[in-house]
Amino acid sequence: LVTGAARNIGRAIALCLASGGAKVAVNTRSNIGEARGVVEEIKALGTDGEAYLADVADPALRVARWGGLGAVWGSEYPAKHAILL
Repeated sequence: LVTGAARNIGRAIALCLASGGAKVAVNTRSNIGEARGVVEEIKALGTDGEAYLADVADPALRVARWGGLGAVWGSEYPAKHAILL
């Protein structure tokens, strides 16, 4: 899960992880269209991704599609977010 992954540093991190074969959950709090665009770029790299419009501090966010999270990268306001693991 990469927070703030719809643009800038978060996008770069998500694409870097995907280029290494990671499945990436692309999270944004405001622009699901941009997040879906990043997922398309991830899929073009040969792996899987999914876009989420959510505040990761909200415990209702669940990433269960792949059986859990291997890592969480907070690239947007990391001090504000709760740890999910």
